[in-house]
Amino acid sequence: MYPFFLIFFIFCLYVKLSLSKSSHNAEKNKTNLLELEREANSTRRKSIDKLDYIIFSEKSIPINEINDNELKKIQEKLLNFADKKILNLSGISNIELKKTYGPANLPTLTEYDNNFLELVKTLHEYAVALNNLNYQDDAIKVLEYSVDIETDMGSSYKLLGDLYYSKNDISSIKNLLEKTDKVNNLSRNSVISYLQVYTD
Repeated sequence: MYPFFLIFFIFCLYVKLSLSKSSHNAEKNKTNLLELEREANSTRRKSIDKLDYIIFSEKSIPINEINDNELKKIQEKLLNFADKKILNLSGISNIELKKTYGPANLPTLTEYDNNFLELVKTLHEYAVALNNLNYQDDAIKVLEYSVDIETDMGSSYKLLGDLYYSKNDISSIKNLLEKTDKVNNLSRNSVISYLQVYTD
């Protein structure tokens, strides 16, 4: 019986020490985060005029006259982005943005980043619509533009890979894989696995 109680005692002691260590680490991380937040909030406002803005216009992608009402609505939505400031701030936290540019700029930067997210979402919708109407070449150009501005939408990379494969363009799929590997988003591994099937 005694060995059993000894083992049980050691196990309980180990669990207690592990929980204590975990709690200490969590408290330490919380303290560090609060310190980073405090430091970021004290940063003075800096100019954001020379950031790497995405300039979108009707020349960025094919905007052709096609007799389809749904497609025309998407085209009109896309053209509205010509008057908006757009920034791809994917992978940059609010704390990092505040520390770099000052908290006063956060609402503006968030707006510009949201414009980017809405743009790449609309570009994907446009490419899907073009593809469904058998305008594959135009769909490819739209998706290539989206990839060039580093969209985080994994579905855009997959659709572009599908279209390349339908044209037996394996070389372009390999080039796409290289670009995909640099994208910072949660679906990256899934996208890479999906495209690698075409190159095996």
